Amino acid sequence: MGDRPFMATGKVVRDYAPLMKFLESIPEDVRREILPKSEDLLKLKELVREGADARELINSMSKVFSTRLTPYGRQAREALKRAWGIDVSEEYAVEELSRELAGWVIEMGEGLGYLSIHGSKRRRD
Repeated sequence: MGDRPFMATGKVVRDYAPLMKFLESIPEDVRREILPKSEDLLKLKELVREGADARELINSMSKVFSTRLTPYGRQAREALKRAWGIDVSEEYAVEELSRELAGWVIEMGEGLGYLSIHGSKRRRD
């Protein structure tokens, strides 16, 4: 795995290290269970169509991923510890990874033409 997941641009999520550490540490079947699915992109598209702002998009999509991640709180906590060198609660780790997954889906949505992410231009490495 690279430093970013497929179709991630870094416009919403600046540091994918915790998510990448988490994905590397779990079995393939669990990865398939957690990773974004077509229905997640359809939900995002619907939220955009309904006029959701950036905060609403992140919050709504985070809830989707939080449900999937909660059973893997220990692994999420370990991923944050390995990525950032800090010890956090399982709840915080699940929240952080849920937000990273939500941001990733939003970045994918931009790539698919569902929305446009505005803001400061970031230098591409």
